[in-house]
Amino acid sequence: MVVTLTGRHFRDLVEVTGTGAAVSALAEALGVDFGSEGERYRYREVLSGLFATWFTDHTAEEITAGLSDTTVLFERYRTFAEVAAGPKVTANPLFSRLHQPGLGEYFAPGLPAAFDGTHPGSAPAPALGQDTADVLEQCLGLTSADLERLTSAKTIGC
Repeated sequence: MVVTLTGRHFRDLVEVTGTGAAVSALAEALGVDFGSEGERYRYREVLSGLFATWFTDHTAEEITAGLSDTTVLFERYRTFAEVAAGPKVTANPLFSRLHQPGLGEYFAPGLPAAFDGTHPGSAPAPALGQDTADVLEQCLGLTSADLERLTSAKTIGC
């Protein structure tokens, strides 16, 4: 995906793709100024067609190398599994491995704030009904007998 929000982004894309002459000719033929965001948006499909040849003629690695030295906003599309297995997740101190009973192990985000240089990790979610008795005792003042009666009647599951 490539995004050119500003005039500078657009100029960089034109330069890296070598489409300067074609973009200028198109602007002249249409009587527009592609320095204007509105005009670039209006003619986005035609401009995309001009850039498409460069993208088609280059590998993903060549495109990444070419765009990396510019202000153009870009990233390859990836599946969720590819993103989760990539170093932006696995090497990020915000993420840690978490074992969730019933699901298995996966990377989960911790708190975005670091305390003493460490991001506190996540904890597994409680099992369904795991905290029911504590909540009913503490918040509603129910007794053990009340909880037993509600559990026997299948009103709650603890």
